[in-house]
Amino acid sequence: MESSIELLNRFGTDYPEPEDNASDLRKRYFDMLARTWVQRARGLSYAAVVGLSILAVCLAFLGGGIILYFFTQSGAVGSQGKNILSLVSIVVYGIVIGAVVLHFLPVLNINHRTTDYTFRNYPKIRDAAYRFADASQGEAVRDYIPILRITGRTLYYIAYIKKGDRTKMPVGILLLDDQGRAVQQDEALVKAKLTAYIGITCGHVNQRRAGIIRRSMKNVVGRQIPDAVRILKSQEQQFADRGLSPQWTSVLEGAAILPQALKESITILDGEEAFRKAMGYAFALEFWYDDAMKLRELYLLYVRYFNAAYRRKIVSLTTNASLLIQTIEPMTDWQNRNEVLTALSTLALAGPNGVLSRVAQKEYEGIVNEGERKVYQEKTLQAQKMGWPVVSGVWRQRKAWNPSER
Repeated sequence: MESSIELLNRFGTDYPEPEDNASDLRKRYFDMLARTWVQRARGLSYAAVVGLSILAVCLAFLGGGIILYFFTQSGAVGSQGKNILSLVSIVVYGIVIGAVVLHFLPVLNINHRTTDYTFRNYPKIRDAAYRFADASQGEAVRDYIPILRITGRTLYYIAYIKKGDRTKMPVGILLLDDQGRAVQQDEALVKAKLTAYIGITCGHVNQRRAGIIRRSMKNVVGRQIPDAVRILKSQEQQFADRGLSPQWTSVLEGAAILPQALKESITILDGEEAFRKAMGYAFALEFWYDDAMKLRELYLLYVRYFNAAYRRKIVSLTTNASLLIQTIEPMTDWQNRNEVLTALSTLALAGPNGVLSRVAQKEYEGIVNEGERKVYQEKTLQAQKMGWPVVSGVWRQRKAWNPSER
């Protein structure tokens, strides 16, 4: 079992102390959260698309039912024919409606939409992307290729994955410019990955996940934490009898700030939702580096604020709750032991492997790691050896991109 110091060391200590600058960071974070985004495209949220799809299917079935009713009442078929016709019509109609729904489902998948659009309208990009997929190594082009507008240029981030690999970890990365040439420049890789990976936030999967997180957090804050606190308070005497009052007090003090911490931990979802709406939700086909940097700036301030305000308190809560679990588990004479252990586990799960872990992930969203840098260099070298045009050099600022030049 790790001590508080060990947990802090493993998680890092380069954040301000609790309350030190926390109020200032909070104001800056929420001010930035309220900033407006440049409207890039129009689209519907995942919930709106699903709702409209269900409404359309219901109306289609209703319309078909009305037509079938009047046809059977017209006397064109006998009574037995009515039953057969009704059954066949329902089956066929259901198949047709199902096929239509399945046909339009990809509109919700930003991966397929961006790839289809890019490859259909920019054959140079399509040809270059497929050309360098090493079939002998089982490579395939990953299906997410939006148009990236970066410092006045257009880039395409092509990732190669192993066929059948569900993790979709890139085994090769290639950057292409608008002429289909490979780009060999580390700064371009950094900007392209950030822009592409921030853009995936618009996908319907992330929209659904945000809804799940909100509902889960509401349940944790509204029911699970109060239940855990109630159980622990009812066991005060047993903790005191075994000399565990200091740890019990520390856990309850940590539990008191936990609801507020959890509520503030999901405020970042509001910023992401505003970003999605401005980009056009899953209907977005291109993304801008300036927008990606703005969202990353929000992420970094969110991480700084949350860790300044809550990190050490939550680590302390997690450590003490975990130590109590370890202490109480062997005590078979503890009354209602399982309830107490469950309550302590509920509070402990909010620690480094819970909310703090999710917060920390935002710090590394869209950041190039060494493995990606290596496979990018290898894939670019492969293109160069095959005689494909490769451009490199300083990534100079060009004039801002104008839609009329497309």
